[in-house]
Amino acid sequence: MNMLVLSDLHIDACDNFGTFQWNEDDFISHLETLRNIYAIDKVIFNGDVFELVKYRYEDIRKANPSLMRYFNTNDFVFIRGNHDIVTETLKYELVKEDQESIKNSYPIRFAI
Repeated sequence: MNMLVLSDLHIDACDNFGTFQWNEDDFISHLETLRNIYAIDKVIFNGDVFELVKYRYEDIRKANPSLMRYFNTNDFVFIRGNHDIVTETLKYELVKEDQESIKNSYPIRFAI
């Protein structure tokens, strides 16, 4: 079995304050190219997929609709990182409605 492990994407809301300035279409294209060239059977996202310390999940989701659909329609494994966990200990506390939004509409299933 060929596996591809990616970590620390820190996907953001596509503004000027993002860490890596991801382009969702380029990301999907590059990942599909890797999956095809290397016959990848399983993709594992090893933590910090989203930048929930800086952004609300809803804003990230709205800014990256193609990427969210892509995550939702593939059998990827997601492992939580410290920037993926929404807790009261975050430096920037999220409002209650955003916590409910994340809990009810997270497009991916975390393994841990």
